[in-house]
Amino acid sequence: MLRIKIPQVFNLIRAYLGEDLVEKTLVLSFKPERIPEHKKADEYVFRAKDYPCKFIISDGVSSFVDKNKRIQSLMEEINLGDTIVVSIRASDKNTVYDALKPVKIIGLRYNTIQLIPPAEVEKEERESVKMSGIFFLSVLLIGICVLVYKKIFSGN
Repeated sequence: MLRIKIPQVFNLIRAYLGEDLVEKTLVLSFKPERIPEHKKADEYVFRAKDYPCKFIISDGVSSFVDKNKRIQSLMEEINLGDTIVVSIRASDKNTVYDALKPVKIIGLRYNTIQLIPPAEVEKEERESVKMSGIFFLSVLLIGICVLVYKKIFSGN
């Protein structure tokens, strides 16, 4: 499989673009919390017995869940004490021991059912990055056009 090195710029937005993942088995210490419409989509927060951090489903992952009613209903079935398997970025494997930093869930399996497949998350977030890039380039081009227009008609 061809791997392309993703520039560090994308770490600012933390979109999942195919980086290596690791799996963690979590025994939940609380029922997952759903935070309605955090930013663009609902956010889900998971807390586990062996890890002080909070695991979150947000951004493209959350959009994927919001679009699928079956997954939403299965997510509602997850309770305190249940065991889930999450996929997180390999670069976040030590962050799970830091209570101050949330860890983004890229994939989630519950009762042998893959609720959130990482490949779907990658597809969703690549589209989001693409749209953000198009917006940024559009704004940049408009800015350049305005500057050129002012330069031409200001007489300088």
